[in-house]
Amino acid sequence: MTFEGAVYTAQWWTRGEVPGSVAAGAWARVGALETCTAGDVTQWTASAVYVAGDRVVYDGRVYEAAWWTRGTVPGGASGPWQDRGACVDSGESTVETWASSTVYVAGDQVAFDGHLWQARWWTRGTEPGGQWGPWQDLGALPAAS
Repeated sequence: MTFEGAVYTAQWWTRGEVPGSVAAGAWARVGALETCTAGDVTQWTASAVYVAGDRVVYDGRVYEAAWWTRGTVPGGASGPWQDRGACVDSGESTVETWASSTVYVAGDQVAFDGHLWQARWWTRGTEPGGQWGPWQDLGALPAAS
């Protein structure tokens, strides 16, 4: 759950306890909220439990859990975390940078070579570009300020 800009997970059943109000209470702080891609992504925390599909921010990059994990630092060559790229400001929101190992489906957006791209269909390993490929060029990203 989120509370006052942070994400908490219940360690056990609780009722009425305010997250963060008791040091050894039912609520464990997972991390701060960070807007990245299509929703809120938390900072990775060693004590948190993550399951397949959970996304975290670590060292300026977004990672997605492939299976249950706890305490495994994102970024290794093997392990439960898949690198989804860095967050890039598109002007209205943030998107991830394109990564060759990531599977994208129709509608997914990425930043690549200074442009915002949207997947037309399922793709993996195909660099954005070209008129007939799986990527549609949505235009140049705004200059960083």
